[in-house]
Amino acid sequence: MPNKNEYSQVAGVIIVAAAFVVVVAGIKIASAIIIPFLLALLIATVCAPVYSKLGKYVPSFISLIIVLSLIFLLFGSLSLLISSSIQEFSTRLPSYQVQFMEQNVKLFEFLHNQGINFDDKAMNEMINPNYVMKLALTAFKGFGGLITKGFIIMLLVAFMLLESTTFTQKLVVILKDKNKIDNVRDIFSSIKRFLLIKTITSFLTGLIVYFILLYHGLDFPILWAVVAFALNFVPTIGSIIAAVPAVMLAFIQLGFGDAMTIALGYLVVNIAIGNITEPRIMGKGLGLSTLAVFLSLMFWGWVLGPVGMLLSIPLTVMVKIILNSFEQTKWIAILLDSSANGNGRGNESENKAKEKKNINQ
Repeated sequence: MPNKNEYSQVAGVIIVAAAFVVVVAGIKIASAIIIPFLLALLIATVCAPVYSKLGKYVPSFISLIIVLSLIFLLFGSLSLLISSSIQEFSTRLPSYQVQFMEQNVKLFEFLHNQGINFDDKAMNEMINPNYVMKLALTAFKGFGGLITKGFIIMLLVAFMLLESTTFTQKLVVILKDKNKIDNVRDIFSSIKRFLLIKTITSFLTGLIVYFILLYHGLDFPILWAVVAFALNFVPTIGSIIAAVPAVMLAFIQLGFGDAMTIALGYLVVNIAIGNITEPRIMGKGLGLSTLAVFLSLMFWGWVLGPVGMLLSIPLTVMVKIILNSFEQTKWIAILLDSSANGNGRGNESENKAKEKKNINQ
C-alpha cells in the first residue's frame, strides 16, 4: 500500500494543479485589466535603464517627464499611423481586388505557357486576397484599439518607474537575506537584458524591412515595418505572419517578381537577425525550445487573446528565468530550454552565484 509520504506528494501535486487552474481562470476573466498592466510592465522594464541613467544627471521627476514624453511621442505616432493607414487601406481594398485579378491572369498565362496546367477557377477560389487583407485589417483595428488605452498604460508606466527607485529598498526590508536579494536582482537583470535585446533586434528588423519595401515602392512601408517589429517578438511563426500581408500586397501592386524578391528579403532579414545575431547576443540560456514556443503561443493566446500571443515569448522567458533561479523549479526551466542540458550562457543568476562561491572559497 502507498505510504503517507506518497499520498502527501500526490496531494501536493493536485493542490498545485488546482491553484494553477484557478489562477489561469482569474487571469482570463480579468484580461481587460491584465493586458494593459503587462504592456506597461514590459515598457517600464525596457525604459527603466534609461530612467535610472537620466536620474544621475537630472532630478527623478525631470527624468520621468523625459521618458514619458518619448513614450507618448512613440505611442502618438503609432496611433496616427495605424488609424490613417486603416482608413486608406479600407478605401483601397476594392482597387486591390481588381489588381489582384489582373495579376492572377498574368501569372496563370505564364504558368500555362510553361506547361503547368490547372483549373483557373479553382485556383482563384483557393487564393483569396480579401480574406488575408481583411484579417490584417481586423488585427490593425485591434491593435489600434489597444493604443487608445495608451493613457492608462502611460499612467501605469509612470507609477512603475517611480516605484523602481524604491523597489530595491523594499526588497531589503522584505527578504533581509543578502543572497536572496542578489538572486532577485539577478532575475530582474536577466529579464531587462532579454527585453532590451529583443526590442533592439525587433527595431532593427522593422527598420531593414522598411527600407526594403520603400526601395520597391510598396504601399504603407512604415505600417508593414511596425508589423514586422511587433511580430518579431513571436519567434518562428511571427516573421511568417508579418511577411504574408506585405508579400500579398506586393503581388497585387507590383507583380509576382517583386513579391518573391520581397519575400526573399524577409527571409534573409529574419535568418540574419532572428537565427544568427539574436541567439549569439542573448546566449542559449534565454532560448526556448520549439515545442515551448508553440505551447506558449497557444496558452497565452487562449488566455489573453491576440495580444497574449504577442506577449507570449517575453512572458514565457520571464517565467523561465524565474524558474531557473530556484533549485525546486529548475527542472521546468531545463524542459523549456532550447539546448539539451539547459546550461546556456543566459543563466546569469546561476553563473553569478557560482562566481561568488568561488570568490568566497
